[in-house]
Amino acid sequence: MSRQGALFLVPIPAANLHVDTSAALSTLPAHGGPGGLPYSLDCGAHAVMVGVAGETREEFTVGGITYSSEDNIVYRLGPVCANLESDGSIGGVKTSPMIVGRDRVTTDGEWNGFYSEGTGGIYHQLCPEGQAVVGIHGAAGKYLDRFGIICAPAIEVASRLSPYNSANDLTRMTDPVTIDSRGGPGGSYFYDICPGNRFVRGINVQAGSAVDKVQAYCSQVGMS
Repeated sequence: MSRQGALFLVPIPAANLHVDTSAALSTLPAHGGPGGLPYSLDCGAHAVMVGVAGETREEFTVGGITYSSEDNIVYRLGPVCANLESDGSIGGVKTSPMIVGRDRVTTDGEWNGFYSEGTGGIYHQLCPEGQAVVGIHGAAGKYLDRFGIICAPAIEVASRLSPYNSANDLTRMTDPVTIDSRGGPGGSYFYDICPGNRFVRGINVQAGSAVDKVQAYCSQVGMS
């Protein structure tokens, strides 16, 4: 019996994604000034950043200089995190390990206060449903003037890592979504994005009365 023209289907296993804790973290450039105390705001080994919570001020004093609404800066900042599920989806429970600035440190217990827009420049930004942070953007000088996030669909990592794809097919299939930054007009612009199959896992922040410096770092996603 001839098999000419027969169609053979090779089953492709379902994606089993995980944050590859054995891979070294990829650190993006730092932006801002030298002041403040250092903090590592880490989402954890099995989580990714899905948003940001923070505060900008209309007017306050730092180092004897009074800042008005015309030269607004970022006053407090922290990541919003969620677990990366094995199918590439984002877990529904969102937490924040820490929010720093204004000479204080707040933990997840107070994060809900940042979830709703309020007075005094309090804000939050979340990636669209099913997406995670792949980069950061904004502007900085002596302080962090403004800050925003860059998002991409987490589920597409499965296709990029599939052994049935070309080894060169490691670019994102969907253009990243840039969420508008919050803060003032000053500082030098930056736009940092994680390489390849990586998502932002956390941010290194220097902060005191305000946020002095920010730096994102990325964790690699693997498939088993």
